[in-house]
Amino acid sequence: MSNTADPATVEQELAAKGGTSWVGAIVGSILSVLLSMGMSYLFAPEWYWLV
Repeated sequence: MSNTADPATVEQELAAKGGTSWVGAIVGSILSVLLSMGMSYLFAPEWYWLV
């Protein structure tokens, strides 16, 4: 990608290369939330669950 600061040009080049994926963004967000919840459950100290 060229070193351009014009957002419209960057967006056009990205669209020409296939664009972005909303599915990927949503799945990535869900996975990060699940990973965070799992790590909280596994590694939280005992007092954390009493509060």
